[in-house]
Formats: sequence, structure tokens, C-alpha cells
Amino acid sequence: NFLALLADTPKLTHGTSWDAARGLINLRDPRYEGLTSGIEREELFLQHRAALPEDPDAKKRRLRKEKEEAALKARQAQVVADRSRESQEKERRRNQLSHGEQASMFEAMLVEKIKTTDMAWRDARKLLESDDRYRAPSLRTDDKERMFHSHLERMTDQRCREFKQLLDTTISVTASLTWEQARPLISKDPRYTRLTSERDRIGIFNTHLKDLRRRLREDFRQLLKETKTITHSTTRTPDLLKILKLDPRGSIMDPWPTERDALIVEYIGELKKIAVDNIVLIGGKEEKSSYADL
Repeated sequence: NFLALLADTPKLTHGTSWDAARGLINLRDPRYEGLTSGIEREELFLQHRAALPEDPDAKKRRLRKEKEEAALKARQAQVVADRSRESQEKERRRNQLSHGEQASMFEAMLVEKIKTTDMAWRDARKLLESDDRYRAPSLRTDDKERMFHSHLERMTDQRCREFKQLLDTTISVTASLTWEQARPLISKDPRYTRLTSERDRIGIFNTHLKDLRRRLREDFRQLLKETKTITHSTTRTPDLLKILKLDPRGSIMDPWPTERDALIVEYIGELKKIAVDNIVLIGGKEEKSSYADL
């Protein structure tokens, strides 16, 4: 029978596998072919192998391996248990926090992890979900999304203020420059790169230019007021411009000659109006005085 075939097969040991045994057994032996079920052959082989004496060294190696595997499983089970306890403890502490505390922790997480203003909420969630502070029990998903967008708005406002400060402190950015001319002068500054929206940069730059132009016009008008040689009868002549340029403020409107000339004409017009009003006032007083003499 098949067990007899196994007993007659040399080199079968306590550690031989079924696949290795098939290479040692005479597969043409009638006792092998007489048992047609492969499953029954393997079961009988396992019974035969269990009855074989085990080599002492092999037994030691087997026992040592089994001990190591058992120790590894125990360590793995301990790690899983420790993690489970830690997770439960964190969950317990989170549940004990007030709504305000959880919101503050969530906002602190946003400050730490969300550094760009052009991130979408769905991308932010993937980044944040691994943080324990994201799983705040008292915050709904729509609360978290609202806080995320508020964080982006605050960050954008801050970076817009920093960019405005960059323009204010860069002397080479003057009122006569275009955006294309000004950009290379500031593009290497971190305050430029942190504001990622080109639309925001251009908008702030245009507002900055308007402020510069307004201050230049105010300075130029102040110079006109301080120039005592200008009267209501003064005309805009090259000699007048030469007089104005004796002061540095006399040249600040040169990039815009039409606007500069309009300011001069406007100021002289104001002086003419004052002169006419004074004449009318003086004439009225004289007329009143003549009636009093009568």
C-alpha cells in the first residue's frame, strides 16, 4: 500500500515537505498509482512523516524558530494593543475638550499645515485627516470647511499687507513705472513670492501707483502755494516752470506734463477767483461807506 511505499523510500525525514517527498518517491510504483486521490496521498504522507524520528539539531532549529515566531506575534499583538489604548485615550481627551478648545486646536493645525492660499478644501482634507486635531467631535464638516476658508482669507490679507509694505519700502518703484517694469525689481523678495495671485499683485500695485500719484500732486500743489511769485495774472510759461524747478518738487510731475500743466492752470484759476471775490467785497464796502457819508 501507499504507506509501505513511503516506508521503502529512503531520505524521507521528519522535516521533508510533501513537494520534496514527491521528488523522492517512485511515482511509477503501483503502490503510488493505486491511490488516485492526491489529497489522500498527502494526508498519508503527513501521518508517515509525523511518525519519523526528528533529527535533534533540526528539532532545536524548529523549536527556536517557533519560539521566535511566537515572540514576534506577541510583540505585534502588544503594539496593536498599545496603539489601541493610545487611540482610545486620545479620543477620550478629545471628547472632554470644549467646543472652543477644539476650534482653537483646529485653527492651530491650519496655521501649521496650510501654507498656500490657492489650496482647495478637498486637497486640504487629505493633508489634514491624519492629524488627531482634525477629528474634533464637536466640529461638523461644514464648520471645518468654513474655518479653512477663513484661514485662507486671513493668510491672503496678511500677504497682501506684506506685499504693500514691499512696494512702500522699495524706493526704485516709482509712480511712473508700469507693472512689467516694476516686477523685476521686487520679484526676488519673499513678500512677492508668498503672494501667489498675480491678480492680487497687480491690483495692489495699481492702488499703490494711485497713492503715489496723489501724493505727488499734493506736493506739487503745495509748491505752487509756496511760490509767492505766482499770482492771479500769472500765465503758464517756460519761465514759470524754471522757477518751480528750483525746488525738487518742481520736477516730480514731469512724467505727466499734461496733468502738471492742468494743476498750474487750476491753481491760477483759484487765485483769479479769490481776486475777483476780493474786488467785489471791497467794492461793496466802498459803496456802503458812501451811503453812510450821506
